[in-house]
Amino acid sequence: MRVAPVTLESFINAGRDIQNHPTALSIKTEDCKFRSFFGTCPEVCLDVWNRLKPYDNVHVDSKPKHLLWGSMLIKVYATDEALSSLAKADEKTFPKWAWKFIVAVSDVVTDQVIDLENRFRGDIGNQCKLSLDGTHYRCQKQKKSLT
Repeated sequence: MRVAPVTLESFINAGRDIQNHPTALSIKTEDCKFRSFFGTCPEVCLDVWNRLKPYDNVHVDSKPKHLLWGSMLIKVYATDEALSSLAKADEKTFPKWAWKFIVAVSDVVTDQVIDLENRFRGDIGNQCKLSLDGTHYRCQKQKKSLT
């Protein structure tokens, strides 16, 4: 069985379908939306796909949307019911594929891509270089109510 090659457009189009906007937006808006859903850009998704070789390491029926489902589960971290609705997938199908890709990426790609020592490159001591299980947000000072 011959499979069509996966390209950057494959991830862009799969992302648009999940985000429910079939037409192109401005580059900046499209990048922002893609990152808000999947935590990364289509170029990184394609790189991960190529390193992963999912037809060999995950399943012969793997599709770019399945990698995006795994990324979306990690990024958005909503219930399977909510995410399967976004993905237009069955509530059993979504977590099956999402977790296959999460595990595969963890097993195969992490060793090839992540080198914790690289976090010190160009360091001038003014930024946090590692956060584990952290939530980062700006705290607004509450104004006192007049009532």
